Amino acid sequence: MIDLRKLSKKTIGIGVFSLVGLSLSLCILVLILGKSSSKSSPLIEKEKILSQFKVPKWINHENPEEMKNAFIADNNSDNETIYICRANHGFEVFSIDIELIPGVFDPVRKICTISTGQSAYEYTKFEVLTVADESSLMWIQCSNGELPLGSVVSGISVTDDEVPIAKLHHKGTTWIGRVQIRDHEAYATFDGAQVIQPYYHILSLRDISL
Repeated sequence: MIDLRKLSKKTIGIGVFSLVGLSLSLCILVLILGKSSSKSSPLIEKEKILSQFKVPKWINHENPEEMKNAFIADNNSDNETIYICRANHGFEVFSIDIELIPGVFDPVRKICTISTGQSAYEYTKFEVLTVADESSLMWIQCSNGELPLGSVVSGISVTDDEVPIAKLHHKGTTWIGRVQIRDHEAYATFDGAQVIQPYYHILSLRDISL
């Protein structure tokens, strides 16, 4: 048995400080896990329901069989096919500010490029949008934060808003990004930087309103 009378105040203080630190770490971890799961669960449930109607679904880009149905969003100025991807983006390790953001998939480099916070980011772990029938989707012209019924949602923002998929035209080419409803603008990546525009097209379902 430890005789507390023989322990110095410094030793006791270190022990108490360690216990407090451990308790705080556990609380932070619980908050992080709870925040991450709660932010994505409504979207995941919606995608499960929609999957019954053969509407778009997100698949791991490493699955070659599923990639056969990758949705063709458009062609760029070099006549290269544009595919849509999405990736989880966080600003720091163990950050609770995790966003699921749409971007452009490069099948040659096998990366997903997204834009946020005035910068562009590349990811090797991501999902690609696929659809069995491309005629079930259509691009609808919008502006200043407008969204049509049936907008295809790609993810969740740091403010817990759903993130629709936007298509922007900039300097003679086409780019894929997202609409920030609170800012009434669309964002995309161009030459490694973020492009912001009030005019854009939104990817939508022809027959199903979300």
